[in-house]
Amino acid sequence: MMNLPSDDVKSILVAAGLSLTFGTNLFVGLEPATPVNCVTVYDTPGSKPDSAFDKSNIYNPSIQIKVRNNSYVAAGILINQIKDSLHNISNEAWNGTNYILIQCSQEPFSLGPDVNGKHQWVCNFDLARS
Repeated sequence: MMNLPSDDVKSILVAAGLSLTFGTNLFVGLEPATPVNCVTVYDTPGSKPDSAFDKSNIYNPSIQIKVRNNSYVAAGILINQIKDSLHNISNEAWNGTNYILIQCSQEPFSLGPDVNGKHQWVCNFDLARS
């Protein structure tokens, strides 16, 4: 059984050298109230699996990464660093799952401030894994 895509991407981000630490400023599935400056990885709907003639499947999930920060500029810089770290990863194994390709599906964009006036940026990624 494969891990959730969000869990594997969390591991990739920790290894990427972006000063992200799981449980401190990097979270999966639920954005905490604190710390204000944080990154959260969410599983989102992908496309259907591709079936090969040998009955192996290539799964096509997607994820969304959200950066929240006191600073609009700092949030924008970090989401772009995350995009650059993940976009075009190919043929790498993470936590026992082979990632054929990770691609950014659009450029990062601002969601505007949250109810507390904190800046929010997101970026979505399509994954192919087996």
